Amino acid sequence: MHRQAYDVGLQTGNSSIAGMHKTFAIAREFLAGVNLVSIKDEIECVSKSQEYHGYMSVAEMKLGVQHMAVKCLIDGDKESSGTKSEDGSLYDNNPTVAFYQMIISVYCGYFERVKHLAKRWEKITVTNSFKKILPFRLVYVHFYWGLASLVVARRKATKLSDIDRFISIVENAADFCMWNFRNKVALLKALRHSLRSQNTEAEVDLSLTSKFVHEEGLCHELAGMHYEELGEFQRALDSYRQAEKCYSTWGSQMKVNKTKDKILHVSRILRIL
Repeated sequence: MHRQAYDVGLQTGNSSIAGMHKTFAIAREFLAGVNLVSIKDEIECVSKSQEYHGYMSVAEMKLGVQHMAVKCLIDGDKESSGTKSEDGSLYDNNPTVAFYQMIISVYCGYFERVKHLAKRWEKITVTNSFKKILPFRLVYVHFYWGLASLVVARRKATKLSDIDRFISIVENAADFCMWNFRNKVALLKALRHSLRSQNTEAEVDLSLTSKFVHEEGLCHELAGMHYEELGEFQRALDSYRQAEKCYSTWGSQMKVNKTKDKILHVSRILRIL
């Protein structure tokens, strides 16, 4: 739909509308786990054409943020690059920037930062200028927020608050779009069961049923972390290897490298044992 709107916008000379619909299409590709290199190439192609068609600054800014996020996930570029305007106001208080930085932080493993960015996103979006928030983005924010809260709570043995609210929001979305959100609900519940030292097998299996390769990789990686903490190193190794395959398909060399480090660490432990 957005691609058709982009084409129509260009054909009718409405380049600003065309630019906005292109950013929407790219956002959905990003969240669906489309290969990052292909998304990067598409953004760079569109950015070149914008010099001719003259998109409005909003679309140009969003393309810049998306390009920054993709490059960071591909090769580990600094996630702050491309997020500052001359006076700082355009980006520091923009929910789009906070949203993409949140996703980057999830896959970099900066879960405390994910929580900080989620709170910042929520604070920004309650202002009058950002009342119209896309429902799917609201769901994703609470998914990442819940995921980060559970990981941090397990690491620091702290009390957990609001997790039921986060899961409820994602569950409500799954009622309307099961194929998109059922796996996310399952992953959150698996992490909650892990935190409570309960069996996680059913939820882990269900969380792996999605066709979103980046989220499958994340699930395998978190499962590996869970098994490693339990001392089940062979299962941890198997999970990390599956995660590496998923991240390779996704096109994230940064995640492949990080996962290889975990594989090497667990392999050394197994050799010692």
